[in-house]
Amino acid sequence: MNVIDALEPVQVELASVRSSDDPDVIENYLTDESTAIRGEADQVFFPTSEAEVCAVLRHCYDGAIPVSISGGGTGLTCSRVPLGGVVLSTEALVRPMSAEPDAGEEALSDGKHTIYLNREELYAIAPAAIMLQELAPLLAAEALLYPPNPTETTAFLGGTVACNSSGGRSFHYGATRVWVEAIRVVLSCGEVLDIKRGEVFSDENGEFEVELSSGETLTVQMPTYQAPAVKDASGYFVGLETTDLIDLFIGCEGTLGVVTEIRLGLLPLPPHIFDCYGYFASVDDAVGFVKAAREATRDPDSVIEALAIEFFDSHTLRMLRNKYPNIPENAGAAIYFEQAVEGDEDEILMAWVDLLEEHGCVEDWSGFSEKDRAEMTDIRHAVPEMIHEAVRQFHTHKVATDVAVPDEALDEIMAAYREIGDASGVEYVLFGHIGNNHLHWDFIPATEQELAASDRAFLALSRRGVELGGTISAEHGVGKKSYEEDGTRWPYLYLMYGEQGLRETARTKHQLDPRHILNRGNVVPERYLDELA
Repeated sequence: MNVIDALEPVQVELASVRSSDDPDVIENYLTDESTAIRGEADQVFFPTSEAEVCAVLRHCYDGAIPVSISGGGTGLTCSRVPLGGVVLSTEALVRPMSAEPDAGEEALSDGKHTIYLNREELYAIAPAAIMLQELAPLLAAEALLYPPNPTETTAFLGGTVACNSSGGRSFHYGATRVWVEAIRVVLSCGEVLDIKRGEVFSDENGEFEVELSSGETLTVQMPTYQAPAVKDASGYFVGLETTDLIDLFIGCEGTLGVVTEIRLGLLPLPPHIFDCYGYFASVDDAVGFVKAAREATRDPDSVIEALAIEFFDSHTLRMLRNKYPNIPENAGAAIYFEQAVEGDEDEILMAWVDLLEEHGCVEDWSGFSEKDRAEMTDIRHAVPEMIHEAVRQFHTHKVATDVAVPDEALDEIMAAYREIGDASGVEYVLFGHIGNNHLHWDFIPATEQELAASDRAFLALSRRGVELGGTISAEHGVGKKSYEEDGTRWPYLYLMYGEQGLRETARTKHQLDPRHILNRGNVVPERYLDELA
């Protein structure tokens, strides 16, 4: 079935929604973690309920006022940066939309946030504004796990759904969308969709129909492009044969609606997770180990079953040694991996030891104690913050790629990183989710000239990734990122889908947001939207 009925929300007055036009308050919402651009806005709204979100959007829709959706501000693509109009902050959406849990559900609270938990069916209903680092302990206390683990744990859950974020464990568990069972989302006109996975699919023409409470029908046509078969967060999701409506909104970067509530699938918390850093003399040795670890993980007869496989190049290790001097000086690359340990722990550990030795590991560090495991996590999470500290010192901003490629293209993309990066003349680090062939390649430009060189390298690497059958963004999204060529600015999504794909994406947004108020500048070129107005 391709039809969904929208819900008319409880009516509240806009005047009852807390807001501010104080420039000092607004200033907090004009950038994101990238600090690449600074926006502008006239007002910030802080709705505390779905009805209040609806009131803000109705007001903006009626007045054709641009509205930018702001979560935790941890994004790296300027997605939440307002280009005029108003900001709708989701930070006060701290409890599920229904006042009471349904049968089989129990309310859990940390004093600020509330979730509804169903232990029998292994799901939780959570609000948009709970941070990942706040959700995890609530669930851990019940011996439960929400598997996605984006690196930035201060991200709001709603933001991770809006960008289909994932993190290192996506190698084993998949990206965020795999674990989202239902969402409530407010459309730009102020009506609500309650979307459950597996209930509403596009028809043979790639169309959905949304029946508004006013009696109007919105016909929504999916783009016809085919996404690459890799970890991907670039543009609107399109299924192989048909598309589940929930997947159109997951990863749409706030351009199609505002997510207010998420039903999450859960797993029993693993009793023990084993962590290890393996240090290698060269990148080639480290990559050989990665390939072998992936093959062993996929072998049903092997006891090796990695949750995450992470890479650190020599530049990253050199930066980390300033804070963590125990990192071996003779290491040219490192791999961090983890596995949930059940059954014969000694057999699992020896299998990993054999694999490390087989691929020339020069030293390893295993996390058996809580102290060791905490330090290992600190090292992984220290990398982005150390990069931010460096660019703040230079008064520039980092330039970061988010490319992912198929397994068979790993060697070629690793060579491209070295060739393009070294030719740029700019300091860079290469690290991240090599289990999915998805690395973060961050430049640290010290001058405006180096910033321009970084942008050129970014573009060259993104093109190479697409040529190899990959994506320009595996988890960050595309946001407002663009590039200039022959005097014309293009969104990075053009590299993947060309003009036809961009026009089809604009059409899909226009059909759900006909006045183009939601997160203008994200994903969809504004000039194509303006042609549809």
